[in-house]
Amino acid sequence: LTTLEDFLNFESNNYEENISPEQLDSEEIEMNKIIDEYIQHPDCKSYIENFKTIKPICEEVLKQKHSEIKEKEWSRNIGINDAIKYAHQFLTTVDSTLADQFMNLVYQNNNNQKTLNIIPNYIKPYCEKGKAYIYYHDKIENMITLLHEMIHAMGYSDAINTNSAYRYLRESPTLIIENLFSKWLVKNKIITQNDYNLLKEWRLRDSQDVASKTLMEIALIDMRKKGQYITKKRVLEMIDEKQHINNFATREECIKYLMKVLNNKKLYFKESERYIIGQYISDKVDKSRNPEREFLEIYNLTSNPNITPEESLKIIKEKDQEPNIDR
Repeated sequence: LTTLEDFLNFESNNYEENISPEQLDSEEIEMNKIIDEYIQHPDCKSYIENFKTIKPICEEVLKQKHSEIKEKEWSRNIGINDAIKYAHQFLTTVDSTLADQFMNLVYQNNNNQKTLNIIPNYIKPYCEKGKAYIYYHDKIENMITLLHEMIHAMGYSDAINTNSAYRYLRESPTLIIENLFSKWLVKNKIITQNDYNLLKEWRLRDSQDVASKTLMEIALIDMRKKGQYITKKRVLEMIDEKQHINNFATREECIKYLMKVLNNKKLYFKESERYIIGQYISDKVDKSRNPEREFLEIYNLTSNPNITPEESLKIIKEKDQEPNIDR
């Protein structure tokens, strides 16, 4: 696993089916150790138990269809002041209180503690303790990201803890709002249908990438739980087995990702699951008769500290069965 080439050139016939620990090389020993630590860690217990719900959600996200892209460039540039204006106008169609809160926070500057922080150099956008940090360079995607991070900031509360609905749902309101805002922008002729398709494609590719990687991590954890050692042979077989799944990451991307896991001694399912669930819910809400109402329900559910992660997953699965979802 030292280099991608080593892995791809690995001769799988070196192994018998029943492996003893002495036959593992140093990288295989390390990978088994990483996975075992996650299985044994008390904070991961409920995450791992919930894989039975997460796995079919990953599989469904991988089935989502891609939009047709006619032009790879955005149709126009949009400055930050216009982005704020359009986001506010859109929010007034969803909920006037939310729209007011958005404007108050955008222009809030208490003791130099801004809620919205525009960074001059490129950073990956993020929201921390109710403060949004983004790099804005007049692209349509920046306008969508600005609202995404502001929804995080607006929904932030100290009452939110890891053992609430927030654990799984924190990216659901933001992914729903991205889609609703994009549709509103097309309807109001601010962006084109092709711009909308580019935004959908950008988000879906990212979600399908993390869905692929989460399914790999689930497979590795299952391997160890069944008492099997993780070997390069078994890993390659697992990757090859998943290549028939539509939109699954390529063999090379899968191997690159597992090398990252090995180098960083870290699995990523905790962070990834939020985006996968967000993509899954956003797709359902998109087909519903009243997506704005659905958004507000999920938004309020996400910041409710009394709802456990398990309850939030149950609610999400039940939403799929509701009659107001058009299929």
